[in-house]
Formats: sequence, structure tokens, C-alpha cells
Amino acid sequence: MTETVSVLASGPAFSLLLYETLKNEFGQEGFLVGSIVEKQTKTITDNDQRQTNITRIINVNGVIPCPYVSFFYNGIGKIDEEILESFLEDEKSSVIAWYRYKANSYFELSFREKVVHNQLSEFFGIPHDLFPLCLLTSDQSVNGSTHSSQQIFLRNRNNRYEPLPFHIMNLSDNKNVYKTGEQCLSPFQKILDDLKKTRSKESRGIEFITDLENNAQKHMESVIKELTEEEAKLVELEKEIKGLLKERNNEEIELTTDESLEGYNSAEESEAANIPLENNSFSIQETQQEIIVTENSDGDNLFAISESSNLKPEKNCQNVRSKKKKSVRRKV
Repeated sequence: MTETVSVLASGPAFSLLLYETLKNEFGQEGFLVGSIVEKQTKTITDNDQRQTNITRIINVNGVIPCPYVSFFYNGIGKIDEEILESFLEDEKSSVIAWYRYKANSYFELSFREKVVHNQLSEFFGIPHDLFPLCLLTSDQSVNGSTHSSQQIFLRNRNNRYEPLPFHIMNLSDNKNVYKTGEQCLSPFQKILDDLKKTRSKESRGIEFITDLENNAQKHMESVIKELTEEEAKLVELEKEIKGLLKERNNEEIELTTDESLEGYNSAEESEAANIPLENNSFSIQETQQEIIVTENSDGDNLFAISESSNLKPEKNCQNVRSKKKKSVRRKV
């Protein structure tokens, strides 16, 4: 009995992985989602000996990038399971590997990365020989016109990290090789099961294919509707975030303005306190108002207000408050 393990990625998933990694200048980490498929092939040799070949294929269908490097572990490589639980949520069961991108570097694992890898394998409940780590690196020419990317999948087998064969679906495949059917996705499998239950024995193949197409179209329309609703929620959240950022910027500007005004007023007060008063200077002003009431020939009262200011010298200003006098004089 022989066993082989390989990694297979779809074209969109691999292009998304390169996009998420190359847009970061220094490094990035994340998780790869998909499924692990096991195939058994039994053969009979010329000597009538039966052999069983077990092939395990790690299918990569998506990418979950982390916000920054060392997002879910600390400096000594201890992972935080609470952060992983809250970050992955329902996608935890779909994780089959994790990746690490290093710009302008070599395919070398540090001791901390090995510690993190072993903890992640135990956290997701996947055997060490079936939980790979994808190392990626990139380089560019001197004038920046050509960018190159390299990747390698490593697995821990008997405390030794060995590379795994990596293939991209429908890329450089040999046309003469017989291809076995891949496991279909759960939504499509559900559609097939529903059709098999409702299908009568008298129905022909063309009717079955037509029903299959109609049901797949209905499922796609429902998925598009759900996706549209989620996109609308995402747009609303982005608008709310922009509004909150704008309010915060306005508050910071107002706070900065108030602080500058307070500094300016305190500077003026300190300058005014340092100016000496002359002997003939005046600091307190006393205002006197007179309200004059007169009558015209028609008997109506007319009011007039007059003001006069009296200034007192500085020597008489101590412990004196400004006074305001009011007098009413009636003239007939």
C-alpha cells in the first residue's frame, strides 16, 4: 500500500492568494480554506498481487487573510484561541492550511513559525502530515518591470518539514491522463439529491438535465439576492465608518482650535500684566447715566438717555469696583 499527498488549488483561489500577498510590502499571514479528498485505487499486478494506492488531495478553494502579521500569536509563538475563534467563526471547519508571505526572503522556517504551525494543527484537529504551511516570497527586477513569485507547501512529518507537490487546476495538465471526478460542492449535491427523489422512472435524460439546469438557476438567483443584501450592508457600514471618522476629525480640529485660543489669551494676559502703568494712567471707568423725561405739547412723555464717564486715577483704584449710577430727572 502506498500513500501520496498533494496540494491542488483552483485558478481563482491561487490568483487571490497572490493578490493578497503581493499588495503587502513586507509580509502577511492568513488561512487557506477548502477540503481534503481521499481516493483509493486498487490494482492487480501480473503476479496476481493486489495493491492499494491511497491518494490524499488538499483542495484549496479560498483565502482568509489576517489583518497584520502576528495577529493570532504573541512573540514566543503562543496562539490565542479566542482571537482565532472570533476571527474565523463558521469558517474554522473549512481551514485546511495556513500561509506566510515574506518579501525578498528565502524558504526558511523560523523556530517561532514551527511552534505556531504545530499549535494550529492541533487547534484545527488536522493531522500534522495533512496540515501544510504555504511559504511565499516575491522578487522584482531592477527597473521594476518584472515581478516574480515563488511558493512552496511544507508539512511536518516525523519532525521534519518536507515539501508537497503543488498543482493548479487545469494548468499544464497532461491530456492523456485519465481524470477522476472531483467531489461536488454541497449546494449542488443537494440539488442532485432533490432531483433524484422527485424524478420518476419514466422521465428521460433530457428532462432530468432541464430540471437540473432550472434548479441550479434558481439557486444562483437566491445566492445573488443574498449577496446583494450583504453588499448593501457593507456599503452602509462603510458610510457609517466614514461619517464617524469625519466627526472625529472635526472634534480634533475644534479641540486644537480651542487650545490655541487659550494659549493666545494666556499670552496676552501675561503681556498685559508685565506692562507698567504710568502715573496719569487710568484703569477703572465709572459710567453715569441720566434718563430725562420730557413732555411735548400733546402731553406725551419723551425719554432721553445721556451718559458721562468719569475716570479715576490708578492710586484710587485699589479695592474699588465699577459703579453704575442711574438718575431720573423730570422736566416740565
